[in-house]
Amino acid sequence: MSAETMQTVPICCDRCGERSTVDLAPDWALVLRDGQIIAIVCPGCITEEEHLVLEINDATSELDRVTPEEGFVMKPKDGDES
Repeated sequence: MSAETMQTVPICCDRCGERSTVDLAPDWALVLRDGQIIAIVCPGCITEEEHLVLEINDATSELDRVTPEEGFVMKPKDGDES
């Protein structure tokens, strides 16, 4: 699907109700439990602890796959980043 034909997906912060769209919200966080999204959180509502966890996860893992059965499955980064 090209950028011109992609549909804008609306999202809403589960804590404060702020609205945005996925394409305009790269700093928003998905809160996962067992690979399933349980909350979407805007930057203003992310706690310091959640921010640290996001930073650690971003530095050490990357998305491997997403399936209906497993949800988001992460894998360790190979450490060979330039």
